[in-house]
Formats: sequence, C-alpha cells, structure tokens
Amino acid sequence: MSTTRDSILYRDIQEILEKKLPEHGYPILPELIGGVLAEYFDSIAIHLWSRDDVIHILKRQGWPISINAVDEILSNIERHIDCELGITWQTLEIAISDFYGSIDWWELSKEKRAQYRGDFILKLEPDENLLQDKSLAELLGSTFILWQGVYRPLKDKTMQEAFIEAERIVRDSHIPLRLYAIEPDYKLKEGVEENGKEMADFHPDYFEEESEDE
Repeated sequence: MSTTRDSILYRDIQEILEKKLPEHGYPILPELIGGVLAEYFDSIAIHLWSRDDVIHILKRQGWPISINAVDEILSNIERHIDCELGITWQTLEIAISDFYGSIDWWELSKEKRAQYRGDFILKLEPDENLLQDKSLAELLGSTFILWQGVYRPLKDKTMQEAFIEAERIVRDSHIPLRLYAIEPDYKLKEGVEENGKEMADFHPDYFEEESEDE
C-alpha cells in the first residue's frame, strides 16, 4: 500500500478482501493483498463520498432517512457526475433536493414508507372557535403542545408510523392535520412551516369518503 498517501477507501478495500477471501476458501496473506493493490492505488487519486455524507445532510435538513434512498442518491450522483466540476457538498444537496422533491408520500406503498425513519411533527389545524374549546384539549390529551398552533412531536418513527398516527388523530378529532419532517431534537422556535419539511396533509373528508366506498 502507498506509503505517501492514506485513504479510508484503500484501507476499507484491503480489510474487506482480507476478511471475505478466506470466508470463500481463498486464504491469502494480508501482505500479499496489500502488495498487489499498492501499485494500482499509488497510480490514482480518489475523493470519496459516502452514505455518511448524505445522511449528514439529510439530518441537517430534516428529511427522514432510508438507506435505500441514500444509496439511490449516491447512484444518481455518480451517473450524472460532471468531470469539470466534480462532486461537492452542493452536488449532494442538489441531488437530495431532486430526489426527495420527486416523492409523493401518499403514493408510496406502506412498505416503502416504513423504510424511512426520522423525527416528525403533526400539526392540527382547528378553526379558532374549536381551538378555545376545552373539549378539544380533553380529546387530544397531554401528547400535544400548544404553541402558535396545536402540535404533536413524533420522535424516531418510520414514515408509515407517522401516517398511521396522523390518520388515527384525524379520524378521532375530525380536524385537518399536516405532517412535517424535522431535524433530530428539533424544538419549536419559529414554527414548523419555516423549519420543517411538509410531507402530507390529512383531511377528515378523505376518510369519510373512504368509509363510504367500503
């Protein structure tokens, strides 16, 4: 291996080969693997972007995370790489925006929604008269926060779990609701409209029509 450069990628490749080759019946000495790879690795320069880099941006921006989505974003970046510009943090941010901006969360299957995990906020949207009604507080219970609106945080849940809870609340309360994804450990500061990602809205009429169809 190169004595003048150090790279996590080079080490990872060597460690994988050292582990996997014996498992498949090829007990090759680690020194031999390093020697074979050194000539090639010494002749190239690699700037590595990984899952962790994409996940770092997703968390900072408040998107729910799916490893399959992360891998697809990396694949999209690699397929459309500009050799003049290379890959930068901005490249990742644009690729993430394009990928998540194309998702219709209602159209995703339950299985697909279950692959995305993150922190969410449910924001009920009652009219002003209902907001003053004491029975509303009794109906919602202590899991909601009153702060320039009616909110319920959902921490470390899948998107499907958030959908199920949003549907349950709307069915019980008959109040419209919006679902936002938020960054980990988000605290209500300026409202989720400014800081969160709106994922879906839920209306009582939708579930009433669904019941009639059944």
